[in-house]
Amino acid sequence: METILKRKWRPVFILLLLLLFAAAGCNKGEEPVMEPEEAEEKAGVVEAFGTVEVKDISALTIDFTAAVKQLDAEEGQPVTAGQVLAVLDMNDINSSIRQYDFEIQKLQNELQTKQLLYETSKKDLERRKALLDAGALTPREVEESETALSQAAGEMRSLEISIAKAGADKARLQNQLSNKDYLNGNSLISPFEQGLVSEVNCYEGDIISTPRSLISIMDLQSIYIEAEIPEEFIGDIKPEAKVIIVPVADSSKAYHGRVVRISNIAQDRNGETIIPVEITIEDYDEFLKPKYNVDVKITTD
Repeated sequence: METILKRKWRPVFILLLLLLFAAAGCNKGEEPVMEPEEAEEKAGVVEAFGTVEVKDISALTIDFTAAVKQLDAEEGQPVTAGQVLAVLDMNDINSSIRQYDFEIQKLQNELQTKQLLYETSKKDLERRKALLDAGALTPREVEESETALSQAAGEMRSLEISIAKAGADKARLQNQLSNKDYLNGNSLISPFEQGLVSEVNCYEGDIISTPRSLISIMDLQSIYIEAEIPEEFIGDIKPEAKVIIVPVADSSKAYHGRVVRISNIAQDRNGETIIPVEITIEDYDEFLKPKYNVDVKITTD
């Protein structure tokens, strides 16, 4: 009976063994399944953390006496070129410029008078020298005329120096007004086509008596990403490498950029050595704000 049962089940065992060997043979040729990180590494991608930074920041600095008459800027406010951010009371500096104009005109009038006196003294000296040669005057009388001429010349030089000094002081004040692309008349304006107010350091009614920055504006057209690349991966990063930028604020968004600069100086970040890498943003929009955190994926192939 036992022999009959063994003979009956023997084909079933053989079939099961054949199926097991066949399955093992198929699995031997298949590639192992990779984790997502392993797949990205094989595809030539370095992942890192970064922040949105701005290259150009303009500090609207006033270096003359003025008062903040009106303030229209707030921190975080988007602004465009020429937009009025504050209105100043500039009576003091304008009054000083007018005072220099008055002083210069007065000195020039005095100089004209001295020039006439000098010419008169010069002619008088020539006349007296002729009379001295004719024996009609004494040398002392000629010396008196020479002294008067020398005194007139000295007074002219003194007036010319005073005029030059007053002109230089006036030009210095005018230069304080004209060398600022953010000052239009008595208004502080945005110098950037696409700007963002980053700081406001004044209030309406403030008196500005010493040089200081009233408002700081970021140029959003100079925005970029600074990524922190761990030291062990920096050798894989090349200039002009393509980058995918994903903001932490919205991981459904993705921007494109390129590596434009790799720092030659490493930095320490909480005990880890990192190298700053600068990345441009080719399709920037206003969603990305300065100091936003981003994840970057840099191609290495």
